[in-house]
Amino acid sequence: METMSNAGNVELNFSKTNIKQSIAARILKTQAQIKLLFKKKELNALENRLSSMKKRVDIFKRTSVNLKEVTDVIRLVSFNECLNSMEPLQKKAFYMKTIEKHKIEFICDHLQISEDHFWSLINKSRKELIAALGI
Repeated sequence: METMSNAGNVELNFSKTNIKQSIAARILKTQAQIKLLFKKKELNALENRLSSMKKRVDIFKRTSVNLKEVTDVIRLVSFNECLNSMEPLQKKAFYMKTIEKHKIEFICDHLQISEDHFWSLINKSRKELIAALGI
């Protein structure tokens, strides 16, 4: 063991074992700090990835709602085009039954058609709409 004295008359005792232990302790402390720093960086990277994924999910949700709205608008336009392309009597029969919800007897009396003719108009309308909407 060696003894050193400082200008302030403080004696410091150094031994090879104390020095090795001190260096080993500092190395362990530094390694722990590096691991902690690495863990923090890794955690930050994961948080950034998670944030990015949340943003993508939000964009997807907004986009999927917009796509649904666009699809609905396209179907509505197709429905209107198909309805407008029908013969006037067919269009009126379909509209009165499907949209206005009138009873068949009332529609037949109002349009002055037989019930068989009414059903043939309705079936023709349904087939045309199914084709137009791609159902």
